Amino acid sequence: LVAPIADALTNEDLETRDLSKSPRAEPANQAGPTIEAANRQQTALVYGFPGVNRSANERYALDLLSHVVSGIGGRFFEAIRDKQGLAYSVRTTNTADSRGGSVYTYAAFSPEREGEVRAALDTEHARLRREGVTAEELRRAAESAIGARETSLQTRQARVLEYARAIYSGAGIPSVARYETAIRSVTAPQLKAVLDRVLDPAMLRIGVVRGKAQ
Repeated sequence: LVAPIADALTNEDLETRDLSKSPRAEPANQAGPTIEAANRQQTALVYGFPGVNRSANERYALDLLSHVVSGIGGRFFEAIRDKQGLAYSVRTTNTADSRGGSVYTYAAFSPEREGEVRAALDTEHARLRREGVTAEELRRAAESAIGARETSLQTRQARVLEYARAIYSGAGIPSVARYETAIRSVTAPQLKAVLDRVLDPAMLRIGVVRGKAQ
């Protein structure tokens, strides 16, 4: 890990920095959507909220959320893609970095479907805040999250980078081995409490790259 990094550094880079004192990313001030037009046949939408950093225990709950709503059988996937056929793809991702994070849903769809997709996302997020998740959803999500992580760490390079992220974020090396235990220890009430705090409608930010209707 050290050797290739050292090769790229100069003496000017060799100083100790306290990452905990570095600037923290803040969500954009505007409450409305950020929209760009593009000469394309699809519209892409990102519907997101500020998340947590890599050292926060809530990151495990948000990882579970992404697997509750994404993929075959996931809430958003079923409601938006399978049942209504509104989008070509829909997936939710949780990112946790050293100073902050985000949890966001990406959807791609025909331009004329934008209003319906946004309405469906509003409905499903409100349902999550109101109902939380079931024990069976939580069990499936835990298996999916653990399996996805094991797959992502199959190469030596991926494992080295995961340890590097743990060190640089302040989470510490033990957090890498603790992932499965931490994921399985999240309860439905704990996840509901995290959803209530993170999926705050006042913190919602929307980005749209709007295509042209055919």
